[in-house]
Amino acid sequence: MEKELGARIKPEEIEAGSRKKIRLRESELVKIYMKLYKPKEMLLVARCAAPKEVKRELENAGVEVIDDVQFNEGKLKEVSEKLLEHALPVEDVLILKGELARMIRRKSMILGKPPEKLIKEAIDML
Repeated sequence: MEKELGARIKPEEIEAGSRKKIRLRESELVKIYMKLYKPKEMLLVARCAAPKEVKRELENAGVEVIDDVQFNEGKLKEVSEKLLEHALPVEDVLILKGELARMIRRKSMILGKPPEKLIKEAIDML
């Protein structure tokens, strides 16, 4: 027998590409996201306190829940530190503004060289 449209469905019963219409609680939606995208880790940050049973359900599904954050600097710091644990290091970045940036951009266009190469050549001449 087919499930009627709008009926509750368990996240493990969702198939990618399915066109069925279903009603979901937010916690079910998070679990569906995990099933479809298979992240290594998942962090859910909530401004308000999550109901204990919802928090437990998500944590049992492998979601780390940081709730009742409000606009509390201490809790926001905890969240940002967790995010930084997973941040990939990027190349060094130098931000140039104003007249110097405009000069480098103009010379780069005139000479047909990337700005990085122009700067390196200028430093090499020192």
